[in-house]
Amino acid sequence: MSDSIAAFGQLIRMLEREIDYQIKYGRCCDISQAQCHTLLELGIFKSASVSELTDVLKLDKSTLSRTIEGLVQLDLVTRETDPKDRRFVRVALTQQGKKSYETISTQCMQIYRRVFDFIPEDKKAQVLESLSLLVKAMENANVGDHPKNRITSCCT
Repeated sequence: MSDSIAAFGQLIRMLEREIDYQIKYGRCCDISQAQCHTLLELGIFKSASVSELTDVLKLDKSTLSRTIEGLVQLDLVTRETDPKDRRFVRVALTQQGKKSYETISTQCMQIYRRVFDFIPEDKKAQVLESLSLLVKAMENANVGDHPKNRITSCCT
């Protein structure tokens, strides 16, 4: 069992490094990783509240607020009070933000396609199922809503 856990841990660390490398050198158009992920989610949502984005991106509200502020300064997103409930702030892509989203999304798909092409045809469904199981397991392993209760990197 411990050999399996050690192998699992090593593979997860390798995957983390590969993903970090792809993000750093592959797709984010001179913006931060958090800004990149925020743009990608807003491209899907079209408009989202800050609360919705904190849940999806798994960022605390203050980090997300700084991330959004940077995107506002770059004229990539707009931030407006929700007309239905003034307690909420809604965020949406600007025209320039939509262009950045399209660029980043296209680059991501090219990377995913290249990686997926290296997986043998008869193993692709298995990889998709395994990744789905891995994501669910990682979500379930995070205990509670407070960030200090979540599993953090073993390197911090």
